[in-house]
Amino acid sequence: MAKRLVDRFQLNDLVEICLTTHEGAVWQAGQVVSAEYPGLWVLVAGTFWFVTNGRRIRPASLIDDRPQTIDDRPQTTDHRP
Repeated sequence: MAKRLVDRFQLNDLVEICLTTHEGAVWQAGQVVSAEYPGLWVLVAGTFWFVTNGRRIRPASLIDDRPQTIDDRPQTTDHRP
């Protein structure tokens, strides 16, 4: 039997939740802020979401594969054209 969400994630855990938009499913980074059986309250970009479906939440990725902006890219000292 699968573990309940309140047993799988702890307060302050960094997670990703799957949100469905008009563009399709998107995983958004968030943080567990409260456990309330049968689900979890997750803070995502200033908005609280109550997640009850284990297929819609996962631990945060260890690798940041989001697109980077120019300012986020590592700076190099090589200035060849």
